[in-house]
Amino acid sequence: MHCYVVTAHRASCAQLSVRGSFTGPNDTNLIVAKGSRLVVYTATQESLQPVLDTGVYGRIAAIELYRVAGAERDSLYILTERLKFCIVEYDSTTG
Repeated sequence: MHCYVVTAHRASCAQLSVRGSFTGPNDTNLIVAKGSRLVVYTATQESLQPVLDTGVYGRIAAIELYRVAGAERDSLYILTERLKFCIVEYDSTTG
């Protein structure tokens, strides 16, 4: 017998968040990890505008923004619960 379990709804509980300049050098971004989803918002004077909502293969255990010397934007380090990691940068031409 085989069982297949799938969630019907996206996670709504924010587990982790970081703030930085991820989408551009003059942008203030809030990046929120919700289970296996990553949501990027841009802060404006009035509200938070969603920029990106994407899935990650695995449950996110940690996220951290850092800036490489000479770079204009921050890079995002993502670590999953199974200790797999990746470093992500935002490409404004493709979103």
